[in-house]
Amino acid sequence: MPGHSLIIPNHHIESLTELSETDLGEMMVFARRITSVLKKVFNCNGFDWTLQDGFSAGQTVPHLHLHVIPRKPLDLDEGEEWYFKIPDNEQQLLDSRTRKHLFDQDYNAITNTLTEACKHLHV
Repeated sequence: MPGHSLIIPNHHIESLTELSETDLGEMMVFARRITSVLKKVFNCNGFDWTLQDGFSAGQTVPHLHLHVIPRKPLDLDEGEEWYFKIPDNEQQLLDSRTRKHLFDQDYNAITNTLTEACKHLHV
């Protein structure tokens, strides 16, 4: 999904249960602010937040991270869920011909747009 972002604590933590209440509060406030930026920049009217905690829950990276996914009406086929697309996406090699490649100018444009949006929202 365009705009799919991760909120990641600065220090290494594998599980939400290891995060202090202060850090948890700061992470959620930051995630809410970033969600507002993503909704504006990617022109969407909804979002998903998801966090997999532990191998049994589908956590594939041993570092706590919260997915923030901008959503639009009909962005997926009926009955389709984005969560099930993650393993396919993770299995694509970064240099795969089927994976959409962005050039430095694309990344720079996205970064500049998000930076400007964050300035206006005091993030």
